[in-house]
Amino acid sequence: MCDREQLIDAYHDGELTRDERAAVEAHLTSCADCRDALSAARHTSRLFAGATLPELPAGAVGRMYGAWAVGIRSARDRAVLRIASWLTAAAAAVLVAGLIGLRNAPEPRGGNLAWDAPVNEAPVEATTAPELVQVAQWQAEDLSR
Repeated sequence: MCDREQLIDAYHDGELTRDERAAVEAHLTSCADCRDALSAARHTSRLFAGATLPELPAGAVGRMYGAWAVGIRSARDRAVLRIASWLTAAAAAVLVAGLIGLRNAPEPRGGNLAWDAPVNEAPVEATTAPELVQVAQWQAEDLSR
C-alpha cells in the first residue's frame, strides 16, 4: 500500500491545487497501487452516474423534512432537560453544603440570634462564606436567563 494513496480521492474529485495535481500525475506513472485506486474511484463514479433514482411518492419529501424537524426539536429538548438536571443537581449540592456549613458553624456568644446578645455587648453579625454567596449569585443569574 502506498503512502500517497490517500491523495487519489482528492485527485479524482478535483480538490488538489495545480502543483499537487502535477505531483500526483507524476507519481501515478510509477505506482501501480495508486493507479488501481484511481481506476476503482472512476469505476465507482461511473456506477453512481449511471444509476437511476427511484421516484418518490407525492408528499414523501415533506414527510421526510417534517420527521427531520421533529428529530432536531426533540434533540434540543433533551439537551435542555440535561442542562436543567445538571443545574438542579448543582443547586442541591450548594444547598446541602450550605446547610452542613451552618450546622457546623460555631454558635454566636449571645445565643442563636444577633438580637439575643446582652445589651452591654456588641451584636454578633451573621456571617456567610463569600464563596457561597458568589455561587448563589451565579446560579441565580444562570436560572434567570
